[in-house]
Amino acid sequence: MIALRPQLGLGIGRRRVSAMLLDGSVIRWAASRARSDGESLADCMRALLASCPRSRLRPPVVVAAIGPAAAQLKLVVELPPLTEPSAIAALVREQGSRFFLKNGAALLYSGARQVSPTTAWVAAFEEPVVRDVVDACHDVGLPVEFLTPTAVVLKFATPSHEIRWRDDDVELAVSYADGAPASVRSSTGDGNPTTLPEIMPVFAPIAERAEDLLDAAGATRVSRHEAIALRGASVRLAAGPSRRRLAVSLGTCAVAIALALAAPLIASARVERGARASDAAVRARVRGSERDARELGNVTAALGAIASFTQSRCSFTLLLAQLTRALPDGSVLLALQVDSAGAGSIAALGPHAAAIVDAVERVPGLTSAEIIGPVTRETVAGKQLDRVTVRFHLLQDGAR
Repeated sequence: MIALRPQLGLGIGRRRVSAMLLDGSVIRWAASRARSDGESLADCMRALLASCPRSRLRPPVVVAAIGPAAAQLKLVVELPPLTEPSAIAALVREQGSRFFLKNGAALLYSGARQVSPTTAWVAAFEEPVVRDVVDACHDVGLPVEFLTPTAVVLKFATPSHEIRWRDDDVELAVSYADGAPASVRSSTGDGNPTTLPEIMPVFAPIAERAEDLLDAAGATRVSRHEAIALRGASVRLAAGPSRRRLAVSLGTCAVAIALALAAPLIASARVERGARASDAAVRARVRGSERDARELGNVTAALGAIASFTQSRCSFTLLLAQLTRALPDGSVLLALQVDSAGAGSIAALGPHAAAIVDAVERVPGLTSAEIIGPVTRETVAGKQLDRVTVRFHLLQDGAR
């Protein structure tokens, strides 16, 4: 049977690393390597995984089982009655020193498998070991899906419910119930060889090497939804930045600083351009207002001149009406003349010339009435009338 993706299980012991590539029910590759004195865990893993077959189309799912020397699996008790495993895991992370021992190395914590409202299985991993595993796998192009304690994975390599497993000088005793750890105990080994449990039929081809490969074999069968696990992606995100990322960050920071320094200058230039444009618009409006003011002044002056001219001229119709009313009965106005200098004259017929002169004197706005020329007698309609010409002057504020 061929699975969609093969499973690559890793067994991380104190002085040994092992790996197995399981494709469905077929073991494609299995190997183990002992760590020499002075060799780092990361270098040992890179050397081991260099010979691992792989396919770009079907990259393997990588699961690492961390041995008891670097992983603690404990049943945490006396917890608050929480219902969410994620809340339990967060509580354990915040108070990890209450539940797990530290030997000087920082710890990373797995998720929680809840047993009861106040108890749960949680694992703690030594951070340097986890980072070496994750970084070494990443360097060879095999990113780790998740890490889990060896005590969890051994169940998937054997049908036994009780297992004794030795990792160098640490002996691990695990019992299982319902497919999950029921009790876990680690102790210092007495040096005697440990009897290996029966192995699953699928792992029969590596039976002779089970002592070195059993943890890696169990890691190939662990569910991807295992609760007692530490996700490799979260470890990579928490790792220190690479040189490339540092260079990119430095470049980004430099660009940000340059923009921050240039921003005031750019803003000032934009404000200056806006001010100039606004000033030009105001100047244009001022010039328009001045032009309108000049035109308004010219129009006002013209209207004033017209009004002055109109006020300076008398109303000849009114003057004629006033003269007509002022003349005595039986008189006739024959002619009226007024020049631009304000001097005028009338020619009239009336019973008496003196009455006509007196009438002109009584007209408002007229003065200096005097007879010019001869006074002649004419017969009109059987009546004798005097024909007289009277000269006068218009006053400045005369009738209009």
